[in-house]
Amino acid sequence: MVPALKIMGRLGLVCVTAIMTLLSALLSTFIAWLFSFVIHVPNYDVHIFLAFVITFFVTPAFSFLTALSMRELQRSRRRAFDLARLDALTGIANRRAFFDAARKRGEEARSSKGSQAVLFIDIDHFKSINDSFGHDGGDAVLKHFAGLLRTCTRQDDLVARVGGEEFVVLIEGIEKAGLAAIAAGIVARVRMSPVCFVAEQIRYTVSIGGAIADIATSVDVLLSIADKQLYMVKNDGRDNHRIIDLRCDEHPAATENQFAHDAPLNLRRVTPAQIT
Repeated sequence: MVPALKIMGRLGLVCVTAIMTLLSALLSTFIAWLFSFVIHVPNYDVHIFLAFVITFFVTPAFSFLTALSMRELQRSRRRAFDLARLDALTGIANRRAFFDAARKRGEEARSSKGSQAVLFIDIDHFKSINDSFGHDGGDAVLKHFAGLLRTCTRQDDLVARVGGEEFVVLIEGIEKAGLAAIAAGIVARVRMSPVCFVAEQIRYTVSIGGAIADIATSVDVLLSIADKQLYMVKNDGRDNHRIIDLRCDEHPAATENQFAHDAPLNLRRVTPAQIT
């Protein structure tokens, strides 16, 4: 069944219908010959009529309906495949889809030059939100943040939910200043955008760790470094971001230690122009 679906997908509905019609025409010719020379039915008008009706009316309709059903089955399989790679609650990519897409991008860009970056984002005190507003309130926050995250990132950026309240963004072709601006915009937008839930407003904040490197650097390495930056943000009080550029030093560990002593950016001073 699967090879047949692939073949029909390549040929297209009209082409499949034409092929099946031709095969049916040959079959009807064979039926007419069978009636005439093997079974010896004397009424040749019946043979011709059956062959004509089968070839030009019944067969095209049957072929079209068959091809249409096969195409719909193929679409259903594709939808099921897509749903398996989407987070059911937020509608963005899930963990599996993120890593598959990230590795594919890495293989395609292996010989090219440029940069790629990762933002590792965690919703602060999410357990307290669930405790205060219930799981429905927590789900409302997750869906709200997923929508906000898509508006704060570029169309080609890969946005995914990889854990309960953990999100990641893979960004290509960006420098540290641009990455910091995106992270600052996300933190500020979240702070200014409470979630309307039932008759209440749920206010929440996020913490972001980011890492940027050459495009040849694996996403796993970037995520590991970004996770450490996120941990530092949480230790410093949350509701903030911290970005590291692994290209600033030949030894990422040394660069990380250097940035560990830098004071975090105070996002309370972000202007509206920086948020857009």
